[in-house]
Amino acid sequence: MLMFLRWKFWHWTVASIALGLLFAFCYGEKDYTPRDSSARVDLKSFTSQAEGLPLADGRLPATDITLYPTHDGILLVRFNSAEENPDGPITVPRFLYTTETNVPAQLAQLNIPFRYAWWATPLWSYTVCCAISMLIFGIAWPLLLQLLVGAGLGPKIVEPEYDLNRFSSQPEQSKPKPVITSADRAQVEELDRLLEANLSQSSTNNPAAAPSTESAPIKNLKGGPLESAPDMTAQEQKDYEGQFYPVAHSKQKPKGFSLAELLVVIGIIAILVALLLPTLTKARSDANQLACASNLRSIGQGLSIYVIDSQGVFPAAYLYVGQSIADGVETPTSPINGYLHWSYYLYGAQGMSPNAFQCPELNKGGLPPCNPTPDNLDPGQVAWPGPPIVDQEAPRLAYTLNEAICPRNKLVIGFQNAVRTYQFVKAAQVSNSSGTILATEFGPNAAQFAPAAGSSGYTLYTHRPVSGFVGTDGTVDMYELAIGIGFRQVTAADLDPVPTSTTYASPTSSRLDWVGRNHGKPGTYPDKRRTNFLYVDGHVETKTIYETLSPFQWGEHFWSLIPNNDQL
Repeated sequence: MLMFLRWKFWHWTVASIALGLLFAFCYGEKDYTPRDSSARVDLKSFTSQAEGLPLADGRLPATDITLYPTHDGILLVRFNSAEENPDGPITVPRFLYTTETNVPAQLAQLNIPFRYAWWATPLWSYTVCCAISMLIFGIAWPLLLQLLVGAGLGPKIVEPEYDLNRFSSQPEQSKPKPVITSADRAQVEELDRLLEANLSQSSTNNPAAAPSTESAPIKNLKGGPLESAPDMTAQEQKDYEGQFYPVAHSKQKPKGFSLAELLVVIGIIAILVALLLPTLTKARSDANQLACASNLRSIGQGLSIYVIDSQGVFPAAYLYVGQSIADGVETPTSPINGYLHWSYYLYGAQGMSPNAFQCPELNKGGLPPCNPTPDNLDPGQVAWPGPPIVDQEAPRLAYTLNEAICPRNKLVIGFQNAVRTYQFVKAAQVSNSSGTILATEFGPNAAQFAPAAGSSGYTLYTHRPVSGFVGTDGTVDMYELAIGIGFRQVTAADLDPVPTSTTYASPTSSRLDWVGRNHGKPGTYPDKRRTNFLYVDGHVETKTIYETLSPFQWGEHFWSLIPNNDQL
């Protein structure tokens, strides 16, 4: 504890730089991507605004154009759009995603001012993290500790005291030399004279040899018996035994933590928690991903049983309860009795647990049906406006099917404005079963459509499947695609790099934006969190949505669509 209080500023500075690098490594770049999908425009609209003439008030149609670094061939462009309004021109922030690489060159050629987002690079991210860490831990924190210690709120540091009467810490050469007086010299001369006299007398009496012990008489010792030495004092006993205690220790006992010590402990704990949190979060995310994959594998087994019992035919993604076709007319024309969802065949008929249709990564395990029970509505969700109905669907759903294999309920031309119709698909028709996706996960707010008629809420269309195909004119609902227009496979440029709840509530470029990016580290651009995918042969893989597009794994053909011979 005292070691941290005795650190100098440069110690804290070095430590803060190391912490900044650790934070930047653990938490990555800050996410600067836009969130309001209603502000998204296409490249054609942006080009027309950038090249357009100024408005009546002299305002340019597109200003403050900012280009972000390209990730995986996708460029993010943000700008301010000057648009007409009943109350006068207003400025609205807009953005777009594009795979065109010549946008900067075109802007420069037309002398349209733009800039690059210098702070959106990894180098600046590390620099910002280190600067913030130095400011907090390298300057503010040690300064606060020094102020607290200086105010007497720090620990009491007792310096050792030495007994100078018994021990001296002075060097030997610095001690004072003894002074010899005349009396000392006279005494020494007298001792020398007496010693010489004794030696001379001894030599005269016996010059040849020492006196013989045989002729010398034995004399008895005079005096009484030997007396024992007096008892030693406690201090003399310690000296005799070599027990020396030169340091005088403080007798004052610490009363507890001081404020400065407590702040140091709290700071260390906070740093450890910040460093361990990503690891703990990743461990929990990995556990949830395995649980989702296990449930999806169980759904695959249930669908296999259904195919076997149905003479090799895959189920429809959904039908209306009581739906029938008579004399070329399909009824009913609306879900007055609710939806008959594919999960019902497994949940209701096969008796699978409702937990098998849930993923712990989603709130409450998944999304409710379009027409749930009153106690199962999500916040903001609008119930069926007519008589109360409940869909025949799992109470909470985290998974959806591939529309190219499992058709929708448009089986007659003209039904709900259907230009093309759907048909049931046999398992034998699906080629490359190990490389064709059958089911996958929903996103946390997928299939939202808002606002609902006459309400400010939204409706959840969790009965709808997803598709890896779009019309060449941008049509997403394939039954509305005009004959002769044709359709193509979805590419990475069609995906929203960071799909949000507002993205789902508005028209999207592809229904694959509904596919959940649920597993992994959030806040990246583009969002490349992983998803579990169930394939026709029954195995499950965990990968990003981008990995399913190259090579394309959503079907070599749109088997459920009629006609489907104009696929590009």
